[in-house]
Amino acid sequence: MTLSKALLLGAALAAVACAAPVTLTGDSGSDPCAVLGTLSLNQTTYQHVRSCYRSIEFNPAQAKTTLDSLYTLYNDVFVFRDAALTPDLALPFSSPPVDIMAGLEKIRQKKYSRDFDFHSDLRSLAVSLNDAHVSYAAGCYSSIAFVQPISLYAPVIDGRQAIRVYEDATDENFKDCEVVTIDGEDATSYLQSWVDKRTGYSKDAGVRFNNALGTFSYSQPTQTWAAKTGEFSMRAILPESEHLTYGLRCDAVKGDLHYRAHWTVVHQLQFTDKASFLKNVCERPPPTPPPQAGLAAKGTKHYKRDLETELKEQLWKEAHRQKYEEKQRSLLSKRAVGEAAPSPQDLTDAVFVAGNVTAVYQLKSQPHVGILAVPTMIVEVATEASTIQRYMTLLAERNVTHLIIDTFGNGGGDVSFASLLIQVLFPSQDKSTAAQRSRFRATPMVATLADADIKNTTYAGFYDPELLADKATFTPFKTNPFLSAENITLNGREASYTQELYMDYNLTAVDQGIKHPWTNDASKLTLLTDGQCGSACGMFADLLVNRHGVKAVAVGGHTKKDLSMFSYAGAAVTSLDQFVDSFEALGLTPPLQRLPYTNTVNVGFIELFSGNETVPLEYDPARHVAAHRLDYTPETARNHDQLWAAVAGVAWA
Repeated sequence: MTLSKALLLGAALAAVACAAPVTLTGDSGSDPCAVLGTLSLNQTTYQHVRSCYRSIEFNPAQAKTTLDSLYTLYNDVFVFRDAALTPDLALPFSSPPVDIMAGLEKIRQKKYSRDFDFHSDLRSLAVSLNDAHVSYAAGCYSSIAFVQPISLYAPVIDGRQAIRVYEDATDENFKDCEVVTIDGEDATSYLQSWVDKRTGYSKDAGVRFNNALGTFSYSQPTQTWAAKTGEFSMRAILPESEHLTYGLRCDAVKGDLHYRAHWTVVHQLQFTDKASFLKNVCERPPPTPPPQAGLAAKGTKHYKRDLETELKEQLWKEAHRQKYEEKQRSLLSKRAVGEAAPSPQDLTDAVFVAGNVTAVYQLKSQPHVGILAVPTMIVEVATEASTIQRYMTLLAERNVTHLIIDTFGNGGGDVSFASLLIQVLFPSQDKSTAAQRSRFRATPMVATLADADIKNTTYAGFYDPELLADKATFTPFKTNPFLSAENITLNGREASYTQELYMDYNLTAVDQGIKHPWTNDASKLTLLTDGQCGSACGMFADLLVNRHGVKAVAVGGHTKKDLSMFSYAGAAVTSLDQFVDSFEALGLTPPLQRLPYTNTVNVGFIELFSGNETVPLEYDPARHVAAHRLDYTPETARNHDQLWAAVAGVAWA
């Protein structure tokens, strides 16, 4: 699969923000943003963007509002405020302790002249936690993408791992050339150092390494597997320099080559000078009226609606999904007898059986092996579990007896879907077999919010007690558990937490009467991951492996080193804006302000415990390690069906 410049630019364009235009004029004489705003994309360089960014003056008043709100969010909502101080985490983790409050105070005391430096320091502080649930990204400085003409990967060839060119858009035929150095440093060391400082995706250095590199991901619109550029080669933050110099070693060329690759700049922003850049890109739009009770409120995870309406919608979706699957089966039958052309959904060694958000395949070389691809947990929870059960029935009808669950690209989604997917594979009337013990911070502001939420009959926010279940009985709360707090000292710092509880889910969404050859049989299941299975996906992986005994195969990372199955399994994430939304929707005065700039500010607000452990799963490295680890080869890194075949060989040798 060739990664053309058009594909790179298309992917980048999909990832950047699009701001509404405002017609303003300005002299570009001494205004770098005016220069940037007048250039076409093929004229725009790294230096143009850097100059504009660095021309924005530091605003002390806006900085104070930002720091005050972040202080409240980190101090009273962020559930790992104190766990983040944990020292000496065991392998495969490589993540030093972080005092998020001290880091925030250090930024408050620092003298700034440039706004860019202030926001960059806040982003670096969030990244240092190595928890992808915690993020800080000012829209002002994260709405332009920077793309390299090559992406990288780290296969093992003849027993030696090396960085190589994964996809090449240079017309220089660099594909699979070894990358010996980057900017004069050993390429592997350079990449690891970069991800350790810049991405914060996982506490496992090997997973962070994977995050930087090219891989495959499932595309729902086309139902195909496509190459995905890693974080190192396509960024939404300003790179450290205007170009990278690669030291290359190619089989077709004698001696080493040096290739200087400048960043391609991609954006869809419209502005004409610094003033319009601030207005269109940076500043928060005028406030909209707060959501009213009885209306679906922005930022809510669940919403209490009329059950009859929900049932009608569910039946409508079910009918259309059945029509789609009938059409799919008909097409597959025609292909089997040569009456229909092969589909781009088909892989060389795998047959596409059915799919939409999730998908199922059957290996041709090992027809007893099927694959369930779960690229996201963002699904229609009421119907997707039953859809997967139908997909599995199709596999069973094709004499599939063993199942690989592929979580590539799955960064999480709905927590309840993680529980339902466990129930599909290991059905039980005991709901606790598909859920982890959980705990919230129980500060006064949260208790007030939960109290208002439980009394409201039409609105359900993140802290609604009716969405949570008692640990002893797994029944939803009718009273406010946030009022029964206990003080816990962790790493020398005391805080109030709720009692342990469960996040509730609707067991009736799964038909427990449906059985397949792998139902309740861990020996016929395996989990495929590259460690980037995050959030709700991580919850699912933990339950599948540590509760039900399924073995996991983790791919990539550093050869001969253990690799985590999942990352940032801190249960659930909320944004600063969503937190404020919840107060406003319930008619309460928010305890913190929205930030002056458009911004993505997230924190984890629920912690999980695996099995009977007393350490939160996010800080429990022993529960993360995969039973098996596979190195990439050039073949398995570019052909997902060959990776499936290799995984089957390891899992059921």
